[in-house]
Amino acid sequence: MKAAREEYNIHGPNFVWSIDSYCKLRFCGIEIYAGIDAYSRFVPWIYIGISNGYAISMQYLDLVDEMEVIPLHIRSDRGCETPIITNAHYILYKATCQTRGINPYQFSDLY
Repeated sequence: MKAAREEYNIHGPNFVWSIDSYCKLRFCGIEIYAGIDAYSRFVPWIYIGISNGYAISMQYLDLVDEMEVIPLHIRSDRGCETPIITNAHYILYKATCQTRGINPYQFSDLY
C-alpha cells in the first residue's frame, strides 16, 4: 500500500530545501548526500564520499556562505545527520534574525 503524498505550497526559491542521504552503497564504502531546492528543483549540493556524518554541517554552512542565502525551512527525514543540520540551521537562523529584528524560531520548532 502506497502512502499518500501530501501537497505543500512552496512560496519561492530558497523557501524549503529538502536534504537526504542515500546509504544503500554504504557496504561498498560510498555515501551520498544531497540537497535540493523544493521550488526550483535546483540541486545546490551533492556529496559523494566515504563518510557523510561529520561533513554535513560544514557542507551546509559552506553552501549558505557561497550562495549568500539561508533557506527558511529544511525538510529532512529523521536520519542520524538531521540533528547536525538542524543545529547549524538554528544557530545561523537565530543569529541572522537577531540582526534583522525578526522573532526567531525556538529550537523545538525546527524538529
